[in-house]
Amino acid sequence: MEKDPLFLVRMDEVPRSGIDRKGSLDAEWLGPRVGPIHRPVGKDAKVRVKARALGDKLEVDVSINAVVEFDCSRCAEVDKKALKLDTRGLFIPEGRHRHMLEEVSMDEDRMDNTFPYKGNVVDLEELFTDLVALSLEQFPVCSESCKGLCPQCGENLNTGPCQCRTEKIDPRWQALAGIKEKLEN
Repeated sequence: MEKDPLFLVRMDEVPRSGIDRKGSLDAEWLGPRVGPIHRPVGKDAKVRVKARALGDKLEVDVSINAVVEFDCSRCAEVDKKALKLDTRGLFIPEGRHRHMLEEVSMDEDRMDNTFPYKGNVVDLEELFTDLVALSLEQFPVCSESCKGLCPQCGENLNTGPCQCRTEKIDPRWQALAGIKEKLEN
C-alpha cells in the first residue's frame, strides 16, 4: 500500500513560510490505529498538517478530527465520540536525534514528541499514529454517570431499576453488611 502524501514532507520543498496541508485519512488507515475497542464512523478523518523547517529540523503541528464509536465499558451500549486531536512533533536528523537522547540533561518532556528521520524525506505517520493511539481510553464510557449493568440479571440500569434488585448479599461480603450505616453514624 502506498503511503499517503499527507505523511511525507520533503525538507528541500519546505518554504521559509512553512507548509499548511489539509486532507483526509480514510477509515482503512484509522481503523487499526483506534484499536479493537473503537471503530471509525464515516469514511474520513479530517487532517491538517502545518510544518516549518528550523535548519535541518522540522517542527510539525498535526490536527485530526474524526468520529469513533465504541461499546460502553459499563452498560455495553454503543456510543459515539468526536475526536479533536492536536499535537506538535519535532523531527531531527537520525544521528543528531540519537545524540540528543544520550544527553542526560535533556528535558524528558521535550523528547516525548521528537522523532528521527533519514535523508531528505520526513515521514509523519508515526506522529499521527501516536496521537490517535494515546488519545483513546482503554475503557470508554458513554457518560461519567453511567450506572452500568445489573450484576445479577444484566439489565441496563440507565433505563431504570431492574426487577432482581433485592438486598441479597453475597455470603463472601456478609461480614461487611451494615458497615456503611455504621460509618455514617
